Amino acid sequence: MSANLRAIDLFVSPLGQDRWSGRRPDPNADRTDGPFATLERAQKEIRKLPRQINWLAIRQVLMGKGYRHPIRKLQKISRLAQVGLSLKSPVNVWLREGRYFLEKSLVFKTKDSGNGPDCLVNYAAYRGEKVTLSGGKRITGWKEDALKGKKMWTAQLPEVQNRQWSFSQLFVNGARRLRTRVPREGFFHVQEVLDGAYEGTFSETVRKGAKRFIYREGDVREWKNLSDIEVVTPILWTESRMKFERVDPVGRIAVFDRQSHFRLTDGHKKEGARYFIENVWEALEEPGQWYLDQKEGCLYYLPRPEENLETAEVAAPCLGELVRIEGVDPFFPVQFISFSGISFEHTVWELSGDQSSAGQAAHAVGGAALLINAKDCGFLKCSFSHLGGTAIELRSGCEAIQILGNALYDLGGGGIKIWHGCHRNVVADNQIHEGGRRYFSAVGILIGASSENSIIHNEILNFHYSGISMGWTWGYSGSGACGNQIEFNHIHHLGSDLLVDFGGIYTVGMQSGSVIRHNVIHDIRGRSGDTGAGFLLDEGTGDLRIEKNLLVRTAAGAITCHYGKNIVISNNVFMGDGWLLLLARRQAHLTLIFERNIVQLKSRHALEWVHGVCSTGDALFRNNIYSCLPQQEPLFGPLDFVKWRSTGQDEGSLIQSPPLLNWESKDLFKNDFFSVDEALAAKIGFARFDWSKAGVCDEVREMHRSAGLRKG
Repeated sequence: MSANLRAIDLFVSPLGQDRWSGRRPDPNADRTDGPFATLERAQKEIRKLPRQINWLAIRQVLMGKGYRHPIRKLQKISRLAQVGLSLKSPVNVWLREGRYFLEKSLVFKTKDSGNGPDCLVNYAAYRGEKVTLSGGKRITGWKEDALKGKKMWTAQLPEVQNRQWSFSQLFVNGARRLRTRVPREGFFHVQEVLDGAYEGTFSETVRKGAKRFIYREGDVREWKNLSDIEVVTPILWTESRMKFERVDPVGRIAVFDRQSHFRLTDGHKKEGARYFIENVWEALEEPGQWYLDQKEGCLYYLPRPEENLETAEVAAPCLGELVRIEGVDPFFPVQFISFSGISFEHTVWELSGDQSSAGQAAHAVGGAALLINAKDCGFLKCSFSHLGGTAIELRSGCEAIQILGNALYDLGGGGIKIWHGCHRNVVADNQIHEGGRRYFSAVGILIGASSENSIIHNEILNFHYSGISMGWTWGYSGSGACGNQIEFNHIHHLGSDLLVDFGGIYTVGMQSGSVIRHNVIHDIRGRSGDTGAGFLLDEGTGDLRIEKNLLVRTAAGAITCHYGKNIVISNNVFMGDGWLLLLARRQAHLTLIFERNIVQLKSRHALEWVHGVCSTGDALFRNNIYSCLPQQEPLFGPLDFVKWRSTGQDEGSLIQSPPLLNWESKDLFKNDFFSVDEALAAKIGFARFDWSKAGVCDEVREMHRSAGLRKG
């Protein structure tokens, strides 16, 4: 298609009318014509534009392997007459400045598609104007009151009282406000676990949840509206959220409406789990706190000193999805629709039925923008914030989706999810931060059984769990997570006192043809400060190459490998607080090759290995440089460096003292951080690499900073 096609421009504005033509950016003088008022009206107008037969789609049907049966081919060609006609011209839908509160999700079907890269349908913010699509409702009608001598505001919400609306998030003047919480800081601890199993496998014990426990004296009380209160228990690598069914104050037994995800103990231990409690009326004491009374349909808010709720913008989410792009099937996808410069805000995502957890990596949490059977669509320089769930979700059948230059922050769940059956998508130059605000195990970028994706030049920070998680097949069985590129990402400041068993980059299952390189990962620290690795290569990770990465200040060590095979770790720089490499399980094959790396450790323990001496048949080490602080030789399991080398390991490797890296440097991108002797580096075949290129490009960083989107 020619790049010289004349675009059709449509306009949408808060000042518009859906009865107007939509062809003017502003109302005319006598207000008889001007922009549309809603995006739905613009969408209807696009569907009426001239179209032509999509011969390429027909050719795909005739030649496609999935259409060998003649009747099947005829059925598909018949459907083309309904959904396969393509636009003759590109279309721009320009949104004028303002906040658009959506009453329902914007749904795009195959018939809404563009017709090639030069014939896009582009929904974009008008030049230099701020446009926000919100899935929330404004809360108005506030009345001033008092609580315990403090100013308090209340708002009556009939939809809440009628059980038509419920929310667990509130935003005042664009900032998240927190529900009441007890204790205010830290955790309660379960005094006694009821219905817990301790003999048997992990699945037979820790995996078995419970619906009740005995609490310590004074921790749980007969609070107002007990069924509105939520109990949160972070255990191992996820959290459970449950509501009270009843409380027995005599036996101090709390009974919940659903079963917890894990046994209510402190991980593998027998001690009771930690927990805290949200939405307690009696705990409404601090400015900026709020409480929702479902029975009365009343919202209570204690304002901060600078806030006046008569003039403030207060919003709570009511939509689960803002945008849904869903094609007929993978052969008739939605194509060539893009969104540019738009802010997406305020969604709700709650656990359903008897669910208490969204699972590992919060994989069940849905996206504010959901794509199914979509191809060649994109989000460019948008922002996603103040969400209850994940920002962008590619659920299935998505190909060549481009997610470029966006800011994703203040997320209840994760940043971007690319799930099973998707491939060849590009996620680049995005800043993803302040995630997992509600579902703690959420990650910055989650890739399931999805292939040939490029995850490049992103910055990910301030999550409780992993930065990037890739693969969703445990063990060595076939996996769809192959050929993925994780390159030039800056991943840092992950972890908190909530979860364990995570990494800057977490992999599980076979990763055939995938590569992790040129990433900078630093300041990873989990519960108690001793969990959180740079790379966590979990069950069955294999056929993976890790090269030219910089890892610094990773509390649990640089690399944890549960078990795997055919892993090559080459030409990296590791500076860790803990071990260099933990190998947890012996295999009947070579797990990994560790070569041409430069290592500096605060600990002497370079290798943690629970099976005696690590042989060259378990893992092969060669041509590395090691340095430890204080100036000592590293230990490889029970062996010092000399004895370690006598087993055939680390041929060509060296010890250097003084240390190689400048521990005092706060800026990893400064020249004085790395001071390896070039002659020594040459001896092991180490090739210098430029890690200053990791992270988003300067243009995107400046754009987000100037827009006030970057928080830290």
